[in-house]
Amino acid sequence: RLVEMLRAMLAACDIPWFRLLYLYPTRVNTELLDFIAANPRVVPYLDIPLQHVSDSVLKGMNRPYGRKQIESLLGKIRSILPQAAIRTTFMVGFPGETEGDVQELAQFMQEQKLAHVGIFGYSNEEGCAAYTLPGQCDEEEKSKRRQRLMELQSGISLAKNQAMIGRVEKVLIEGWSRETDLLLEGRTRFQAPEIDGCVYINAGVGNPGDIVDVLITEAHPYDLVGEIVEPG
Repeated sequence: RLVEMLRAMLAACDIPWFRLLYLYPTRVNTELLDFIAANPRVVPYLDIPLQHVSDSVLKGMNRPYGRKQIESLLGKIRSILPQAAIRTTFMVGFPGETEGDVQELAQFMQEQKLAHVGIFGYSNEEGCAAYTLPGQCDEEEKSKRRQRLMELQSGISLAKNQAMIGRVEKVLIEGWSRETDLLLEGRTRFQAPEIDGCVYINAGVGNPGDIVDVLITEAHPYDLVGEIVEPG
C-alpha cells in the first residue's frame, strides 16, 4: 500500500521532496514507478538493496530473485523513469562466494553503471543462518574484494557526475559546508542525505531549506560543485 500512503501524504502537506529508501526489489512494481513519474514531488531516486547478482550467492542468501529478475527490474525502471538515480548495496565475502561471482558482480556494475553503490563485507554473526555455511571467506580477502569494487564504482560515479557539468539542477540547501564555512552545502534530487555525496555551492546566497537552481561547474567521484543561478 505504498502508493496509497504516498498519495495521502502528498495531499496532506506541502513538503516539496519525498525520497524512497530501502525498497525491496520484489516490491518495486509498475504502479509505483508510474506514480513517481506522475508526481514530481516524489524525487526520481530509488534505493534498492540488491545484495549481489550471482544466482548462486543470492540463493545462499535466501533471496527470492536472481540476476535475470534484477536486470528486468532495472530495465523497467529506466523505461518509466529514465532520469532516475538508482542506489544499491552489494555484499562481498558471503560464504561460498567465488572469484567468478565477484567478477560477475564487477561486470554487472560496469554494464549497469548505477548512480550510487555501497559495498560491504559479510559479517559472520553467531546465530545467523549463514554462520555454519561452508566456504567462509577470511577478512583480508573480503577487504580486497570490497576495495576492488569500490574503485570500480568510483570511476563510474565520476563519469556520471562529469556528465552533469553545465546542467542547472534544483538543490536543497542544508547550510554551511562541513568542510569550510566559505561554502554552502546542499544536495540534488539524486543525492540522499548521509549516504550519498553533496553539492558544494561556491557562489550565490541561500538559506537552509531553500531549494535553488544551481549551475554545476565541477565534478568529483561523489560530490559536485556549483553556483546559484539567480531567477530571471
